[in-house]
Amino acid sequence: MEQNSGSVGVRDCPVAVPIDSELPCPITVYGGLQDQDISLESLRAWEEQTSADCKLRTFPGDHFFIYNPGAGFVEAFRGDVLNTLRYPVRAV
Repeated sequence: MEQNSGSVGVRDCPVAVPIDSELPCPITVYGGLQDQDISLESLRAWEEQTSADCKLRTFPGDHFFIYNPGAGFVEAFRGDVLNTLRYPVRAV
């Protein structure tokens, strides 16, 4: 049985560009401050996957921080989505 190292990276997520290319769009990465599975270093590594901006947002909680209504995730995510819709980034 294969063991999971607890680290999730860009290669774990399907994308529509060659895996050895940087994404031509901004990335926002969300994580829990008390997450025992995904380190802040792993979250920061997403910066290397884009030629645009990469924003890291962290919230109180573990790997399932999105289920904590007091963490502020829903408000932050909503704001990020609305901001993207108002000011879409065009790929170059």
